[in-house]
Amino acid sequence: MPPAEMPGKRIELDPAAVAEEALALNDYFKTRNLVLANGISTLRRELREMEAARAAAEEELSNARGDRDVLFADLTTAQAEINRLRAEYGADEPSQSLEEMDGSEVPYGH
Repeated sequence: MPPAEMPGKRIELDPAAVAEEALALNDYFKTRNLVLANGISTLRRELREMEAARAAAEEELSNARGDRDVLFADLTTAQAEINRLRAEYGADEPSQSLEEMDGSEVPYGH
């Protein structure tokens, strides 16, 4: 084997040392590739789990919004009934409508 060249110097390399180093590098890269492949597999599994959790959370949020809409409709109907009864029985002032409330009040009348 011809000697390796370095700037200004020539050194002789033992072919057995070169072969041994090549085998060591090959083993290193095989191991490194396995470690990286395992990491990719783990990240993909975690991503699938997070996507499933996100989908479940979106469904739960959608259900909660539906429940909120039903409750709001019920409250609006109740508020209208309260106002009708107050008007029928001559109450001084109608209750505040849900649209007029800032969200901190509960529409139970006075």
